[in-house]
Amino acid sequence: NDSKIDVNSKSWKKNIGYVPQSIFLNNESIRENIAFGVKKENIDDTKVIEVLKKVHLYDFVNKKKDGVDTIISDNSLNLSGGQIQRIGIARALYRDPKILIFDESTNSLDLETEKEFMKAVYKLKGDKIIIFVSHKINLLKGCNKVYELKNKNLQPRVI
Repeated sequence: NDSKIDVNSKSWKKNIGYVPQSIFLNNESIRENIAFGVKKENIDDTKVIEVLKKVHLYDFVNKKKDGVDTIISDNSLNLSGGQIQRIGIARALYRDPKILIFDESTNSLDLETEKEFMKAVYKLKGDKIIIFVSHKINLLKGCNKVYELKNKNLQPRVI
């Protein structure tokens, strides 16, 4: 709309949540990993629980002896690939962005975990604008609009 977006980039950037292909988790609690970048004393536990429920990790975390304070081991060995990805979604949701960008977020997942991951993504569809980047066309069946980048041009695609 002929507006300069670089003038006040912080105001529009806070409306974007990003879930990359590889989620980096710190050797800290699940709670701290979800609220990444927020001081420990400022973490909103109600929000942490809310996003855990949205990404279908609440029961898993709740069964852990330390719950949300469970420490994620080195290299996240105490989590599956799907759980790591869902923590990545929870991290993006914690800040309640209007737009979620998933960038090849299922590449490291097996087929069953990928299905569960996509169920969690599609449940967010009514609340957020979701941009899902993938080479796997079958994952895009639940999308309202699909575009293909071909010869440096973005073109609508019918699935």
